[in-house]
Amino acid sequence: MANFIFFVINIRLIVRQSDAIGKILNRASNTIRNELKRGTVTQIKALRLCQIYYPDTAKRIYEKNRKNCGPKFKFLQCEEFINHATNLFWNSKFSLDSICGSLKRQNKFPKQTMVSTKTLYNYVDAGLLNIKKIDLPLKTRRRTKPKRIRKHKKILGTSISERPKEVNDRQVFGSLGN
Repeated sequence: MANFIFFVINIRLIVRQSDAIGKILNRASNTIRNELKRGTVTQIKALRLCQIYYPDTAKRIYEKNRKNCGPKFKFLQCEEFINHATNLFWNSKFSLDSICGSLKRQNKFPKQTMVSTKTLYNYVDAGLLNIKKIDLPLKTRRRTKPKRIRKHKKILGTSISERPKEVNDRQVFGSLGN
Protein backbone atom coordinates (compact mmCIF):
# COMPACT_ATOMS: atom_id res chain seq x y z
CA MET A 1 0.00 0.00 0.00
CA ALA A 2 2.96 2.32 0.61
CA ASN A 3 4.01 2.24 -3.06
CA PHE A 4 0.41 2.82 -4.12
CA ILE A 5 0.17 5.90 -1.89
CA PHE A 6 3.48 7.23 -3.19
CA PHE A 7 2.28 6.89 -6.79
CA VAL A 8 -1.03 8.56 -5.98
CA ILE A 9 0.80 11.56 -4.52
CA ASN A 10 3.21 11.94 -7.44
CA ILE A 11 0.59 11.40 -10.12
CA ARG A 12 -1.82 13.75 -8.33
CA LEU A 13 0.69 16.52 -8.86
CA ILE A 14 0.61 15.89 -12.61
CA VAL A 15 -2.91 14.61 -13.30
CA ARG A 16 -5.97 16.05 -11.59
CA GLN A 17 -8.58 13.43 -12.53
CA SER A 18 -8.89 10.16 -10.63
CA ASP A 19 -9.88 8.30 -13.83
CA ALA A 20 -6.52 9.08 -15.40
CA ILE A 21 -4.68 8.15 -12.20
CA GLY A 22 -6.57 4.86 -12.11
CA LYS A 23 -5.57 4.05 -15.68
CA ILE A 24 -1.92 4.82 -14.93
CA LEU A 25 -1.92 2.66 -11.77
CA ASN A 26 -4.13 -0.05 -13.30
CA ARG A 27 -6.72 0.41 -10.55
CA ALA A 28 -10.41 1.27 -10.57
CA SER A 29 -11.10 4.99 -10.55
CA ASN A 30 -13.39 4.56 -7.55
CA THR A 31 -10.48 3.09 -5.56
CA ILE A 32 -8.50 6.24 -6.27
CA ARG A 33 -11.46 8.45 -5.31
CA ASN A 34 -11.91 6.56 -2.03
CA GLU A 35 -8.21 6.89 -1.23
CA LEU A 36 -8.25 10.61 -1.99
CA LYS A 37 -11.42 11.13 0.05
CA ARG A 38 -9.95 9.27 3.03
CA GLY A 39 -6.72 11.22 3.04
CA THR A 40 -7.98 14.67 2.17
CA VAL A 41 -7.87 17.06 5.12
CA THR A 42 -9.10 20.65 5.35
CA GLN A 43 -6.35 23.02 6.44
CA ILE A 44 -5.93 26.75 6.79
CA LYS A 45 -3.15 28.24 4.69
CA ALA A 46 -2.76 31.98 4.36
CA LEU A 47 -6.13 32.48 6.08
CA ARG A 48 -7.88 30.37 3.44
CA LEU A 49 -9.31 26.87 3.70
CA CYS A 50 -7.75 24.36 1.34
CA GLN A 51 -7.97 20.61 0.84
CA ILE A 52 -4.67 18.70 1.11
CA TYR A 53 -4.12 14.97 0.67
CA TYR A 54 -2.03 13.19 3.34
CA PRO A 55 -1.26 9.50 2.81
CA ASP A 56 -0.62 8.94 6.54
CA THR A 57 -4.12 10.14 7.35
CA ALA A 58 -5.59 7.93 4.64
CA LYS A 59 -3.74 4.89 5.98
CA ARG A 60 -4.79 5.59 9.57
CA ILE A 61 -8.46 6.00 8.58
CA TYR A 62 -8.29 2.86 6.40
CA GLU A 63 -6.91 0.77 9.28
CA LYS A 64 -9.50 2.20 11.69
CA ASN A 65 -12.31 1.28 9.28
CA ARG A 66 -10.88 -2.24 8.79
CA LYS A 67 -11.20 -2.89 12.53
CA ASN A 68 -14.97 -2.56 12.17
CA CYS A 69 -15.12 -5.21 9.42
CA GLY A 70 -16.08 -8.81 9.94
CA PRO A 71 -18.78 -10.52 11.97
CA LYS A 72 -19.33 -9.25 15.48
CA PHE A 73 -18.93 -11.42 18.55
CA LYS A 74 -22.40 -12.56 19.70
CA PHE A 75 -21.34 -13.89 23.11
CA LEU A 76 -22.56 -10.84 25.04
CA GLN A 77 -25.72 -10.36 22.95
CA CYS A 78 -26.79 -13.98 23.47
CA GLU A 79 -25.71 -14.29 27.10
CA GLU A 80 -29.18 -15.27 28.34
CA PHE A 81 -29.48 -18.06 25.75
CA ILE A 82 -25.95 -19.32 26.47
CA ASN A 83 -26.55 -19.37 30.24
CA HIS A 84 -29.83 -21.25 29.73
CA ALA A 85 -28.11 -23.76 27.42
CA THR A 86 -25.27 -24.39 29.89
CA ASN A 87 -27.75 -24.84 32.77
CA LEU A 88 -29.70 -27.35 30.69
CA PHE A 89 -26.45 -29.11 29.81
CA TRP A 90 -25.43 -29.57 33.44
CA ASN A 91 -28.92 -30.50 34.65
CA SER A 92 -30.05 -32.84 31.86
CA LYS A 93 -26.71 -34.13 30.48
CA PHE A 94 -27.90 -33.75 26.87
CA SER A 95 -25.51 -32.72 24.13
CA LEU A 96 -25.25 -29.08 23.13
CA ASP A 97 -26.63 -30.00 19.72
CA SER A 98 -29.84 -31.46 21.14
CA ILE A 99 -30.24 -28.56 23.58
CA CYS A 100 -29.81 -25.99 20.83
CA GLY A 101 -32.25 -27.85 18.56
CA SER A 102 -34.90 -28.18 21.25
CA LEU A 103 -34.65 -24.50 22.20
CA LYS A 104 -35.06 -23.52 18.55
CA ARG A 105 -38.07 -25.79 18.20
CA GLN A 106 -39.71 -24.44 21.37
CA ASN A 107 -39.13 -20.79 20.31
CA LYS A 108 -38.12 -19.78 23.84
CA PHE A 109 -35.69 -17.18 22.53
CA PRO A 110 -35.86 -14.87 19.50
CA LYS A 111 -33.54 -15.87 16.64
CA GLN A 112 -31.40 -12.75 17.08
CA THR A 113 -30.48 -13.79 20.63
CA MET A 114 -29.55 -17.38 19.75
CA VAL A 115 -26.32 -18.86 18.45
CA SER A 116 -25.92 -21.98 16.35
CA THR A 117 -24.75 -25.36 17.59
CA LYS A 118 -21.40 -24.89 15.87
CA THR A 119 -20.91 -21.57 17.67
CA LEU A 120 -21.66 -23.20 21.03
CA TYR A 121 -19.04 -25.87 20.35
CA ASN A 122 -16.58 -23.16 19.25
CA TYR A 123 -17.19 -21.34 22.55
CA VAL A 124 -16.45 -24.59 24.41
CA ASP A 125 -13.22 -25.01 22.42
CA ALA A 126 -12.23 -21.41 23.16
CA GLY A 127 -12.94 -21.87 26.88
CA LEU A 128 -15.64 -19.19 27.04
CA LEU A 129 -18.19 -21.52 28.67
CA ASN A 130 -17.82 -23.37 31.95
CA ILE A 131 -18.04 -26.62 29.97
CA LYS A 132 -14.89 -28.52 29.05
CA LYS A 133 -14.42 -30.81 26.06
CA ILE A 134 -14.26 -33.84 28.35
CA ASP A 135 -17.76 -33.03 29.69
CA LEU A 136 -19.34 -33.25 26.24
CA PRO A 137 -20.93 -36.61 25.51
CA LEU A 138 -19.64 -37.09 21.95
CA LYS A 139 -16.63 -34.82 21.65
CA THR A 140 -14.11 -37.28 23.10
CA ARG A 141 -15.59 -40.37 21.42
CA ARG A 142 -15.62 -38.88 17.96
CA ARG A 143 -12.51 -39.72 15.97
CA THR A 144 -11.30 -37.60 13.17
CA LYS A 145 -10.11 -39.28 10.02
CA PRO A 146 -6.33 -39.48 9.90
CA LYS A 147 -4.87 -37.66 6.95
CA ARG A 148 -2.89 -39.90 4.67
CA ILE A 149 -0.59 -38.99 1.89
CA ARG A 150 -1.52 -40.80 -1.28
CA LYS A 151 1.23 -42.26 -3.42
CA HIS A 152 1.06 -42.33 -7.19
CA LYS A 153 -0.65 -45.49 -8.40
CA LYS A 154 1.20 -45.52 -11.69
CA ILE A 155 4.92 -45.01 -11.80
CA LEU A 156 5.42 -43.45 -15.19
CA GLY A 157 9.19 -43.90 -15.40
CA THR A 158 12.11 -41.57 -15.04
CA SER A 159 11.74 -37.85 -15.31
CA ILE A 160 12.71 -36.00 -18.48
CA SER A 161 15.23 -34.01 -16.46
CA GLU A 162 17.11 -37.27 -15.69
CA ARG A 163 17.74 -38.22 -19.34
CA PRO A 164 21.32 -38.52 -20.64
CA LYS A 165 23.12 -35.45 -21.98
CA GLU A 166 23.69 -37.00 -25.43
CA VAL A 167 19.96 -36.91 -26.06
CA ASN A 168 19.87 -33.16 -25.45
CA ASP A 169 22.39 -32.69 -28.29
CA ARG A 170 19.92 -34.36 -30.72
CA GLN A 171 22.69 -35.82 -32.89
CA VAL A 172 21.13 -39.30 -33.19
CA PHE A 173 17.68 -39.54 -34.77
CA GLY A 174 15.01 -41.51 -32.89
CA SER A 175 17.02 -42.07 -29.72
CA LEU A 176 15.18 -41.28 -26.53
CA GLY A 177 18.05 -42.27 -24.29
CA ASN A 178 16.53 -45.52 -23.02
